[in-house]
Amino acid sequence: MRVLLTGARAPVTLDLARRFHAQGHAVFLADSLRFGVAAFSRAVTRMLVVPAPKASAARYVDALLGAVDRWKIDLLVPTCEEVFFIAHHLDRFRDVCAVCTDSLEKLERMHNKWKFSQKRYSEHAQAPESHLLNDTTHLEPFHADSANWVFKPVYSRFAAETRIGPDAAALASVRPSAAKPWIAQRRIVGQEYSTYSVARAGRLQAHAVYRSEYKVGVGSGIYFIACQQPAIEAFVRDFVAAESYTGQIGFDVIVDAEGKPWVLEANPRATSGVHLFAPRDALIEAIVGEVADCVRPSASAPPMLGLALAVFGLRMRGLGKLVRDFVRARDVVFAWSDPLPTLLLPLAVAEIAGIAWRERRQLTEAATYDIEWNGEPL
Repeated sequence: MRVLLTGARAPVTLDLARRFHAQGHAVFLADSLRFGVAAFSRAVTRMLVVPAPKASAARYVDALLGAVDRWKIDLLVPTCEEVFFIAHHLDRFRDVCAVCTDSLEKLERMHNKWKFSQKRYSEHAQAPESHLLNDTTHLEPFHADSANWVFKPVYSRFAAETRIGPDAAALASVRPSAAKPWIAQRRIVGQEYSTYSVARAGRLQAHAVYRSEYKVGVGSGIYFIACQQPAIEAFVRDFVAAESYTGQIGFDVIVDAEGKPWVLEANPRATSGVHLFAPRDALIEAIVGEVADCVRPSASAPPMLGLALAVFGLRMRGLGKLVRDFVRARDVVFAWSDPLPTLLLPLAVAEIAGIAWRERRQLTEAATYDIEWNGEPL
């Protein structure tokens, strides 16, 4: 099979590329960044630099369709937020290859945090109480009790602008508008989890739950521990069935002191849960076609982003624990048989750092700046 992965910048794309290659598939990449970490992998046959979808969705889609035709692609697998631009033109792509995602109508209901919070999908979990804010006057009821609320834009990622229990000064920085609405969500205290799943026509094909032992900022995990959470899996199973969903999807969940899971948001794309699966696990089979049973991770060593952990880990843990955690984990970027993604990682970081400098954004925000979709007409 000939597979085209978008989002070469993401470690999950590198991971998927190696997995597809190990099973004998020809792997091709496309990204609007030139030096994505997966672009240097020996698992990749060819890499195409495409126009940024945020700048020109039409040119981006045309370039992808040209690559599908030229390389005789059988399966297109979006991994990052470019998925929304592909979903908008899903019929055009499905005319020429299989696509591992669903319609934009479905994806937007998940990506829009307000819409997602308003529908009950399962008896096993639900979203916390939420309120739509599209004017600064809508903040007034929360001033006296802001410590018990979380504020975030309806369209956002990596918790970059999230305010958790803000004081008066932090709440004053929240400026909701009709053009950029926010939500206020009842604050839930407990253990945070994330998920990664693959679904096909409403059937759960693969599933992982994990917690992030180390994070950069509020929302970007760099060290992942696999967990067993049956209630969360039951919610995901109900959700994909209710939506008859096809594609990759992840959820952010908090389990409170009573053991009740609360689902905060959905991400209809790949997440770091990809890294939890061992090479022998049938994750690629779950993406490509039907599997007899839902595939779950069997890997024992926690996956990590080694360079990020080395740079940021001491800010979060003491040296002794950091060293122990580092030694027992496996780096998802480095591989002896495929060293270039690690050796040339500075190029990938420098390219994103250049975007961060030009756009005056944090590094995590700059990593997705050119592929973000915030509900604008396409």
